[in-house]
Amino acid sequence: MADKYTERIKRVYDKYSMPMVYPVPLLDFAQTLGYEVRDFVLTPENRNISGAVMYKDKRILLNPSEYEKRRNFTLAHELGHIILGHGRDRDSEYDTRETVWNPEKNSREYAADELAAELLMPEEEFKKLWTAYGNVPELADAFEVSIMAAKKRLDRLGIKYER
Repeated sequence: MADKYTERIKRVYDKYSMPMVYPVPLLDFAQTLGYEVRDFVLTPENRNISGAVMYKDKRILLNPSEYEKRRNFTLAHELGHIILGHGRDRDSEYDTRETVWNPEKNSREYAADELAAELLMPEEEFKKLWTAYGNVPELADAFEVSIMAAKKRLDRLGIKYER
Protein backbone atom coordinates (compact mmCIF):
# COMPACT_ATOMS: atom_id res chain seq x y z
CA MET A 1 0.00 0.00 0.00
CA ALA A 2 2.82 2.41 0.77
CA ASP A 3 3.95 2.09 -2.86
CA LYS A 4 1.17 4.32 -4.20
CA TYR A 5 1.99 6.97 -1.60
CA THR A 6 5.71 6.62 -2.24
CA GLU A 7 5.11 7.16 -5.95
CA ARG A 8 2.98 10.26 -5.34
CA ILE A 9 5.63 11.75 -3.05
CA LYS A 10 8.41 10.94 -5.52
CA ARG A 11 6.49 12.72 -8.30
CA VAL A 12 6.27 15.87 -6.15
CA TYR A 13 9.99 15.75 -5.33
CA ASP A 14 10.80 15.26 -9.02
CA LYS A 15 8.39 17.92 -10.29
CA TYR A 16 9.86 20.59 -8.02
CA SER A 17 13.46 19.27 -8.06
CA MET A 18 13.48 19.03 -4.28
CA PRO A 19 16.17 17.01 -2.49
CA MET A 20 14.96 14.08 -0.34
CA VAL A 21 16.35 14.75 3.11
CA TYR A 22 15.28 13.59 6.55
CA PRO A 23 13.87 14.99 8.64
CA VAL A 24 11.77 16.59 5.91
CA PRO A 25 11.86 20.41 5.95
CA LEU A 26 8.07 20.63 5.98
CA LEU A 27 7.77 24.42 5.85
CA ASP A 28 9.99 24.51 2.76
CA PHE A 29 8.00 21.63 1.27
CA ALA A 30 4.72 23.48 1.79
CA GLN A 31 6.16 26.70 0.40
CA THR A 32 7.41 24.85 -2.69
CA LEU A 33 3.84 23.67 -3.27
CA GLY A 34 2.73 27.30 -3.00
CA TYR A 35 1.17 27.10 0.47
CA GLU A 36 1.71 29.43 3.40
CA VAL A 37 1.73 27.78 6.84
CA ARG A 38 0.35 29.69 9.82
CA ASP A 39 -1.15 29.11 13.24
CA PHE A 40 -4.84 29.76 13.55
CA VAL A 41 -6.28 31.87 16.36
CA LEU A 42 -7.35 29.47 19.09
CA THR A 43 -10.94 29.81 20.33
CA PRO A 44 -13.18 27.51 22.38
CA GLU A 45 -14.97 26.55 19.15
CA ASN A 46 -11.85 25.42 17.27
CA ARG A 47 -9.60 24.08 20.04
CA ASN A 48 -10.18 20.49 18.84
CA ILE A 49 -9.06 21.25 15.30
CA SER A 50 -5.51 20.07 14.62
CA GLY A 51 -5.07 21.54 11.17
CA ALA A 52 -6.82 22.86 8.10
CA VAL A 53 -6.16 23.44 4.43
CA MET A 54 -7.65 26.48 2.76
CA TYR A 55 -7.23 25.36 -0.85
CA LYS A 56 -8.36 28.57 -2.57
CA ASP A 57 -6.25 30.78 -0.28
CA LYS A 58 -3.29 28.36 -0.47
CA ARG A 59 -2.91 28.29 3.32
CA ILE A 60 -2.36 25.55 5.86
CA LEU A 61 -3.45 26.41 9.38
CA LEU A 62 -2.14 24.61 12.46
CA ASN A 63 -3.27 24.48 16.07
CA PRO A 64 -0.79 26.57 18.10
CA SER A 65 -1.41 24.56 21.28
CA GLU A 66 -0.03 21.29 19.93
CA TYR A 67 3.61 20.48 20.52
CA GLU A 68 6.16 20.62 17.69
CA LYS A 69 6.40 16.93 16.81
CA ARG A 70 2.61 16.58 16.78
CA ARG A 71 2.40 19.68 14.56
CA ASN A 72 4.93 18.13 12.17
CA PHE A 73 2.63 15.17 11.58
CA THR A 74 -0.40 17.46 11.27
CA LEU A 75 1.40 19.58 8.68
CA ALA A 76 2.45 16.45 6.75
CA HIS A 77 -1.15 15.22 6.96
CA GLU A 78 -2.45 18.49 5.48
CA LEU A 79 0.20 18.25 2.76
CA GLY A 80 -1.13 14.75 2.16
CA HIS A 81 -4.56 16.17 1.38
CA ILE A 82 -2.94 18.56 -1.12
CA ILE A 83 -0.76 15.93 -2.79
CA LEU A 84 -3.68 13.52 -3.05
CA GLY A 85 -5.77 16.18 -4.79
CA HIS A 86 -8.47 16.40 -2.15
CA GLY A 87 -8.85 20.12 -2.86
CA ARG A 88 -10.38 19.52 -6.27
CA ASP A 89 -13.82 19.08 -4.75
CA ARG A 90 -13.88 21.62 -1.91
CA ASP A 91 -12.61 25.02 -0.81
CA SER A 92 -11.22 23.91 2.53
CA GLU A 93 -10.73 20.91 4.75
CA TYR A 94 -10.06 20.67 8.46
CA ASP A 95 -9.07 17.84 10.74
CA THR A 96 -10.29 17.49 14.29
CA ARG A 97 -8.33 15.57 16.87
CA GLU A 98 -10.93 12.81 16.51
CA THR A 99 -10.31 12.38 12.78
CA VAL A 100 -6.54 12.67 13.15
CA TRP A 101 -6.40 10.10 15.94
CA ASN A 102 -8.91 7.75 14.28
CA PRO A 103 -8.37 8.19 10.54
CA GLU A 104 -9.72 4.72 9.79
CA LYS A 105 -13.22 6.18 10.17
CA ASN A 106 -12.75 8.31 7.03
CA SER A 107 -11.00 7.13 3.87
CA ARG A 108 -9.73 10.62 2.95
CA GLU A 109 -8.24 11.02 6.41
CA TYR A 110 -6.73 7.55 6.31
CA ALA A 111 -5.11 8.26 2.93
CA ALA A 112 -3.74 11.63 4.12
CA ASP A 113 -2.38 9.90 7.23
CA GLU A 114 -0.68 7.17 5.23
CA LEU A 115 0.86 9.68 2.85
CA ALA A 116 2.04 11.79 5.80
CA ALA A 117 3.68 8.76 7.41
CA GLU A 118 5.46 7.87 4.16
CA LEU A 119 6.53 11.49 3.61
CA LEU A 120 7.94 11.89 7.12
CA MET A 121 9.15 8.33 7.71
CA PRO A 122 9.79 6.66 4.33
CA GLU A 123 9.62 2.90 4.72
CA GLU A 124 13.15 2.12 3.52
CA GLU A 125 14.83 4.86 5.59
CA PHE A 126 12.58 4.09 8.57
CA LYS A 127 13.55 0.40 8.57
CA LYS A 128 17.22 1.26 8.19
CA LEU A 129 17.16 3.61 11.19
CA TRP A 130 15.08 1.15 13.21
CA THR A 131 17.84 -1.40 12.69
CA ALA A 132 20.47 1.18 13.69
CA TYR A 133 18.67 2.58 16.77
CA GLY A 134 16.43 -0.23 17.92
CA ASN A 135 14.38 2.03 20.16
CA VAL A 136 11.31 4.14 19.55
CA PRO A 137 12.36 7.45 21.17
CA GLU A 138 15.55 7.75 19.09
CA LEU A 139 13.67 6.73 15.96
CA ALA A 140 11.00 9.36 16.60
CA ASP A 141 13.66 12.02 17.22
CA ALA A 142 15.46 11.14 13.98
CA PHE A 143 12.31 11.88 11.97
CA GLU A 144 11.08 14.70 14.25
CA VAL A 145 7.78 12.95 14.93
CA SER A 146 6.04 11.97 18.14
CA ILE A 147 6.67 8.62 19.78
CA MET A 148 3.04 7.77 19.03
CA ALA A 149 3.58 8.45 15.29
CA ALA A 150 6.73 6.29 15.25
CA LYS A 151 4.90 3.45 17.03
CA LYS A 152 1.98 3.65 14.63
CA ARG A 153 4.42 3.48 11.71
CA LEU A 154 6.13 0.44 13.23
CA ASP A 155 2.73 -1.21 13.69
CA ARG A 156 1.57 -0.47 10.15
CA LEU A 157 4.83 -1.82 8.74
CA GLY A 158 4.47 -4.97 10.85
CA ILE A 159 7.69 -4.37 12.79
CA LYS A 160 7.80 -5.86 16.27
CA TYR A 161 9.05 -3.71 19.13
CA GLU A 162 8.92 -3.67 22.90
CA ARG A 163 5.85 -1.78 24.06
